[in-house]
Amino acid sequence: MDLSCFARYRLFDGPTAIEPLTSLNAELDGVRIFVKRDDVSGIGAGGNKLRKLEFLLGEAIAQGADTMLTVGGRQSNHARLTAAASARAGLKCELVLPAWCHARRGTIWATEYRAGWFVWRGGA
Repeated sequence: MDLSCFARYRLFDGPTAIEPLTSLNAELDGVRIFVKRDDVSGIGAGGNKLRKLEFLLGEAIAQGADTMLTVGGRQSNHARLTAAASARAGLKCELVLPAWCHARRGTIWATEYRAGWFVWRGGA
């Protein structure tokens, strides 16, 4: 599929690393298996979530938006990555998270620290 017709904001620094599964290949007697390492690409080990965000950010920027808004759960990696990617793109980011997410640790702390924009909304 040709994706060039869609607005895109690049988040990956280069091509995705591809590595051989050396130990498994040795066991399979001549079969060569490789793994695509999205976990080492782009922002914060975002992988496939960043691929989607490239297009969401691209569309937002193309439409003149200044803020990204997303909804997530307590330890949402999507919310963390949306905040980080938005900051990189120069956009504000509002995260709508359940009220019981007020603990400042783990993914929640990392999101708040990286993006500087944090909104607590919603019910239990």
